[in-house]
Order: sequence, then C-alpha cells, then structure tokens
Amino acid sequence: MAPPPLATKTSATTSATIVEHSATPLARSSQPHAVPSTANASGPTPNPDAAYEPSSPPSSHDSVTSSPSLPQLHHAAQMGDLTTLHSLLPERNHAASTTTPDDAPNVTANDLDSVGVTALHWAAINNHVQACTFLLERGANVDAIGGDLSATPLQWAARNGHVYVVHLLLKYNADPTLLDSQSFNALHLAVHSSSAFLVAYMLFTSQPIAVDSADTEGHTSLHWACYQGDAISVDLLLRAGADPRRPDGAGLTPLHWAAVKGNAACIKRLVEAGADLSFKEHAGKTARDMAAELKSLAAFKRGLLEAGYHEDGRKQSGTLSPRNTIVAIFIVPTLAFVVILQSLVILPWWSGLLLAFGEIYGMHHIIARVLLGVSGPHNSDRITKSPYLASIITASLLAATYIYLTRMVYLPGHALSQLLCGIGILVCSYNFFRAITLDPGHVPFPVNDSELKEVSRLKQKGRLGRHSGLTSALSGVAQTIDDLVEHGNFNGMNFCLPCLTRRPLRSKHSYMTNRCIARFDHYCPWVWNDGAFNSRPISLHSGRLTLFVSSIVGSNNHRQFLLFVIALVFAISVFLKLSYHYFSTLAPPLAVDAVCNFPNWVCVSARFDTLALVVVFWSGLQLTWTSILLIAQLWQVARQMTSLEVSNVGRHGFMGGKPGVSIAAQQGLVETRTAAAAATSSTTAAVDGEVGDDEAVTRKTPQVRKAGFLLKILGIDRFTTGQAATGLAKSGHVANPFDLGLMGNCRDFWTRGKELDVDYTRLHEIPDGGFRKAVRDRKRREREEKAEFGNGGTASTPLAKGVNKSGRTGYERLAMDEV
Repeated sequence: MAPPPLATKTSATTSATIVEHSATPLARSSQPHAVPSTANASGPTPNPDAAYEPSSPPSSHDSVTSSPSLPQLHHAAQMGDLTTLHSLLPERNHAASTTTPDDAPNVTANDLDSVGVTALHWAAINNHVQACTFLLERGANVDAIGGDLSATPLQWAARNGHVYVVHLLLKYNADPTLLDSQSFNALHLAVHSSSAFLVAYMLFTSQPIAVDSADTEGHTSLHWACYQGDAISVDLLLRAGADPRRPDGAGLTPLHWAAVKGNAACIKRLVEAGADLSFKEHAGKTARDMAAELKSLAAFKRGLLEAGYHEDGRKQSGTLSPRNTIVAIFIVPTLAFVVILQSLVILPWWSGLLLAFGEIYGMHHIIARVLLGVSGPHNSDRITKSPYLASIITASLLAATYIYLTRMVYLPGHALSQLLCGIGILVCSYNFFRAITLDPGHVPFPVNDSELKEVSRLKQKGRLGRHSGLTSALSGVAQTIDDLVEHGNFNGMNFCLPCLTRRPLRSKHSYMTNRCIARFDHYCPWVWNDGAFNSRPISLHSGRLTLFVSSIVGSNNHRQFLLFVIALVFAISVFLKLSYHYFSTLAPPLAVDAVCNFPNWVCVSARFDTLALVVVFWSGLQLTWTSILLIAQLWQVARQMTSLEVSNVGRHGFMGGKPGVSIAAQQGLVETRTAAAAATSSTTAAVDGEVGDDEAVTRKTPQVRKAGFLLKILGIDRFTTGQAATGLAKSGHVANPFDLGLMGNCRDFWTRGKELDVDYTRLHEIPDGGFRKAVRDRKRREREEKAEFGNGGTASTPLAKGVNKSGRTGYERLAMDEV
C-alpha cells in the first residue's frame, strides 16, 4: 500500500465570526495542527468580551517541511524511512529511555527532540503505520507525552484522522481516555479531524470512552461536530447515544452550535433525536434566536421542515394519517382520470382540452401541495419518492382494462389478440404489484439504533458486561470494523457508515430508506414501494406528515420489475393493434359536409368513440419510454451489469465506482477536506454519492431541475445523467468479473444468482480469475463428484456465499484489461 501524504505545518484560517454570545468551542485554541510546534500549537487566546474568529482545522495532506534541528531518528520517523530507523535502532538497542538526544549515549525509541516529542509522535502524525510498528516493537512508549499540547502519539494521529495508526496504537494498549493540555481525549480529536470513519471506529469498537465526555468548558464531541457542520459525525454520535440536550459551560446545546454553523442537515438530525427547541442559553437566547442573529435562519427553518416541525417548534401534522394519505394518493389520480376522460368526451375538443389541463393541475395540486406538502423546487423529490407516479400507472392500467373489457373483447375475428392482451394485462398487473411489495434486497443490519444507545448507556455506567446480548450485538460491528482496518479496507467502498455493516459488492446505500440495497440497479419513480416489510422504519417528512418511501430496483425485485416492463410493452402493443382494428372496422366514415381540422382517421375515431381514442393515445405515449427502458434493461442483463455499474463505467472507467465523493451533507471544513481526501479511504463524505446521485453534488438552475424532473418522470434520466450513455457504449469493453456470457448471464438473472451461486447481500470478494472461471471449476467438480458417487453424490461447495475468499478484494480495483 502506498504511503499516505505527509503532514506539515499550516496556518489557521478564519472561518466565521461570532459576536457577543460566548466563546465558541474553538475559543480556547485553534484546531490541531498537522505538526505541533512551540509557535502555533496552542492557538489564539480567547477574549470573552470581544468578537472572536475561530480557526478552522488546517489540512494535513501537504508535504512535511523538514526541520534541520530534528534528530536523525525523529526525521526518519517523520519521513517513514525504515532503512534509517533499522540502522539507528538495531534489535539489541531498544531499552526504554526518557533522556534527550544530547544526554543519551545511544539512540533509543523513546529519545526526545528539542520540544520533548518522541519519534513515535512524528511517525503517527504522518500516518506511517510501518514506522510506528517498528518503533513500538523497539520499545517506544505508546502513551508518551510530548509537545506544547502535552499530547500522546494517539492524540496526534487522531487529530489528523489517521484511523490505521490509531488502530495500531490501541492494539499496543494506548489509552484513549488521556487528556491533552486542552482537555481533549481521542474521541474529541477524532471529531475535530472530521474523519467519519475514525469517529465510527472510536465509537463502535468497544473503546472505553464515554460518548458524552466533555472538555473543561463542557463541550462534548457532539457540540464539536455540530459546530463544524459535520452531519455524518453528528449522526454517528447520536446513534451511539450522545445527548442532544446537554448544554456546555455557556448553556449552549448542540442545537445552538448547529444553528451557529447554519447546517440544515445537523439541525434536522438533532431535532429528530429530541433536541429542545425552546432551551435558552445563559444570555436567554434559543437556537432560533441565534440563527436569526447570525443570518442562518433559512437553514434553521429548512432543518425543522425536513424534521417535520414548524418554525415555532410545533410538530407538523396532516389532515390524514400516513396510511390514509397513501390510500388517498392512489385514489385521487383514478378519480381524476375519470373526470378528465369524461370532460374530453362531453365537451368540444378545444374546451375539453383546456378543462382537462385544468383538472390535471388540480389533481397535481391536491397530491403535491395538499397531501405531500411540496412547496418549491427544493423538495420536489418528494413527488418521485412518493406513490404518486405509481398511482398514475395504476389508474392507466384501470383505464386500459376498462376499454379492453367494454370494447376490445367484443371485436370479432381477433380471438388470439384478445387473449394475448388479457394475459398481458394480468401479467403486467401482477408483476407491478410484486415489484411494489417485494423487499428490493436490503442488506441486514448487524445492530439497530436502540441497541447502540443502550450499549452506550451501559458502557458509561460500567454495567455493559452484565448484558451479554447487547455485548454480542456490538461485538459483531466491532469485529467487522477491526477486520477491515487490519486489511486496509475501512473505507466507503467496503463499509457503510449509516448501516454500520460491511458493504457488499454491487450494492449501494439508499438514503431513501437508509439501507444498503444488494445488487442495486436504479431508482424508478413509477415503481414505488415502502421497502416492503423488512426495512427499518425510515421516513420522509413531507411537511405535513410522514411517508414511507422507496422506489428502488434491487436484487430481490429486479426480475419482477423487468417482467412488469416486458408485459407492459407487450400488452400495450397488442392493445394498440386491437384498437386499430376496432376503429377501422366499426367507426363509420365522416359525413361529406363534416369539417375536420385533424387527420381524417383522428376525426373518424373521435366522433365514434372519444373515450377509447384518448385511452389509446395515452397508452401509446407510455409505449415510448417503456420501450427505451426495456431495450436498455435487456442489454444490461445480457452483459451482467446494472444501471449503477453502467453509470460507473461512464464516469470512472470501471464498474465499482469511487468511494465517498459526495459532499451534499457537509459544509465548511468537511467540504475542503473531502476534496483533498477523495482519493483516499479517510474521506468523511456521504458514501452513497459515488454514483447515480448527481443532484447531491451539483447545484442546478430551475430550467435544469425542470428538465431533469421530466426526464425522471419519463424514466430516461438514467440515460442522460452520470455519463450513463458513455457507460453503455463502453460496457462491451470494460472488465466485468461477473460476466458468464450471454446465456450464463441470462440464466443467472432469471434464477436470482443461482448460476453464479452467490448471495448478493453477503458478496464481498471476487474469486481469482472472475466468476466465469469459478463457475467452470464448480461445474467440473460437480461432474467429478457425480461420476465418483453417482446420483447420490454430495453437493459442491457454494461459490461465493460470504466473505474472505481468496483473490481480489473487490471489483472496484479491477483494471479495464483484467479478467
């Protein structure tokens, strides 16, 4: 593994100005520097009576500036120079020493430089895992205190987000509860680094640190995370049991600090966790008062709205319950279709069209504004995440079925087409229902949030050992994290922070259901489901109520979705054929003196049966986008690729995508650090933003938003965003370890992975040579066993049911010329 970038001194930069209230959490010192020094390690001195400009944490990704005054041992540790370290510290010369280099006759691992810092400090802050290991093996004191901040190597590593060094030092019994001169422990410093993976490591690997441990001014890790606008760390801390109501020494709660930062995501999460909106700090100001004073009121209101609260703190409530609202969303379009069709039948075409457009607007207003609470472009996604579009499909199926049963079945001479159309409608309706109600393929949770909070509570009281069930629940998460860290794979590609579980290959975390979806294909607004019956109850706050949302096509409902599309295209095609014969056979010709401003066949059909003609036109419109979708889906099935992977090929050149490039939920510090860390595993960004979520990382103009919404409605947005078209063009040439050939790929899809013999919810490794070679080997073993034991032979070993298979660690690391 290539060595990480070296750390360096950087100067603090001004990030915000807070007037009057009290010193911020940063008021006692600047955030940790990459290389502490006597000049700037302690930071500015607070002045409570004047305006204070807190310093933002500097980046730790620059090159080190070597100091000529550093002893050779410390300079070698700083640079990760193992050759020099071996020459300076041969195995016979590693006895512990606390003397300085000037007094020491021999060099030891515990020698100090001119400011009292050991070589282990320098290796730790520069993320040199091998150098740290060597020094520890040579007897370096793992808890040595050094520098002006009186900090340990663990604290130096933690404040720079070096999770692998932190893991190593803790293995050598470093004490994470020790405080530096600023009264920060390792958890505080991990939060300062804004490395969400390090925060998760500290919280969920049984470290003996109370989640609400505070510094001398009463700031907990949650206060710090809220001040930094670090929404992911806020979520992790709250799930670990952090108290969202706890005030600091100045009476400021985490919600006050989130309001100071103006981060809507943090505000939303705190309010959902039970933050007190009416709590006043020592000067008598609520969080809303501070947001108004610091001009972050818009973000504060948005956070409350997304959390389901009014601006004044009242819980939002709708006229209907969530269940009844879903029922209403399915009923309103059906009734609206009846009214619209009757308007077109009864009135002249021009007035009927005008009234129909008005009725469509009325239907949309009732559903979007009244039932869903959509008030502007910022929350228009609620439409595509609701059952609104699925209800339009339902109403369309009912209308077409009505025309088929009242007109088409009585058409003489077309019995076969009538039978096929009826079968197509039934198959389409059944698979549409199944695609909606099936679990899309949720990856199981190792532990739920209530268990995490109970573990945290018992740990703080020292009674965790009495609850073996909770201990084992957390130990599974801790073991997974430890294993990934040991193998250098603790990153967004291999671990899902919201789910706290190992992330299977071909999966994607869905922030619509807050679950990882195995073999994720795409979001489809026309196929709505509530995560079926196995998902955690995650909800979308619609402004007036809470709606369960999902429109996901994954491993478990992809077959039903494709069958629905195939049956829909087939049924519409046969329906249009029958309609042609219906009008051409039964419609009488126009009178000689009749006036027709349209093609003759339109006037003839409209005069004969306007209702049937309108339904036929509407059905033909659906045939356009469904045909495009069907062709793309069948091509991807033949290539053993998902829509997600096609998008990745277009963006990155390989199927697995890049971990953690979305910065939608972060602001300030995290934005700048994410940009620098995107190429490494220590990014703090949302891990689902690597593919298929362009809206998370870009700001669109109103025109672009409207165009994107229309493309999403038509179902062809996946071919126009994320360079998916490029991905389709490249899909025939990119390395694909899952490819079994045309017939093998089709068999695997229609048998839900039986050809590959995999469980996509637990697929973490790729066999050597890809699955094609593995399948050949498996079938060869089966033939040999059959020949040896006859029909009673034992079954072969499953190919890829779990983790830790030999070979590649993940298909994201495959080059285009491999496999």
